[in-house]
Amino acid sequence: MNSGFLKLNILKTLYWHFRLKLPRLACLCIFPKSIVRIDRSAIVNLDKANMNINVSWVKGRARRDVAELTVSRNCKFSVDGNFSMYQGACIHVAEGAELRIGSNSFINTNSVINCFEHIEIGGNVAISDNVSISDSDSHSVVYNGEVCNNTSPVIIEDHVWIGKNAIILKGVTIGKDSIVAAGSVVTKSVPSGCLVGGVPACIIKKEINWE
Repeated sequence: MNSGFLKLNILKTLYWHFRLKLPRLACLCIFPKSIVRIDRSAIVNLDKANMNINVSWVKGRARRDVAELTVSRNCKFSVDGNFSMYQGACIHVAEGAELRIGSNSFINTNSVINCFEHIEIGGNVAISDNVSISDSDSHSVVYNGEVCNNTSPVIIEDHVWIGKNAIILKGVTIGKDSIVAAGSVVTKSVPSGCLVGGVPACIIKKEINWE
């Protein structure tokens, strides 16, 4: 047996497998220092998932931080294939919202996804440490007496690399094969195959790719 599986929180892993009625081929592995809250009214699709919560990517590294997955009332949460939440990563899906995640993607140490309306993350997406992704301002802005819309969907297409400490704000689409440089604040959509960076992020290079 893989020694990594010996470090699982076996009781939590078994509980959520039975509670979600996961099929035999699906795998939801919950490691120590994980908080998992999934409301019974939520629509959860993990039928093809191999999902790890609070897994360590450095062998022998102590878990100092808590990872958290919260899936609220009447929302939709789906994972299609391999997906890992590394140490301290947090995902919050608010009431009535929808979060979809593709295969072979991951969210690294202490990164946060806050989904209040709609977020899509494609396949082969690498989200580095301390990244923040949100489709909402969380508070409304009033301008000339009118309340501005405080939520707008975020779409991250396939094979995107988001660097350390980046912030992805509401209404943004990041095109396939693009790279978001470390420390960037992305306020506008990014075309496919572009390197963006800065505050606010702007295009640095075009027609790029990454491995």
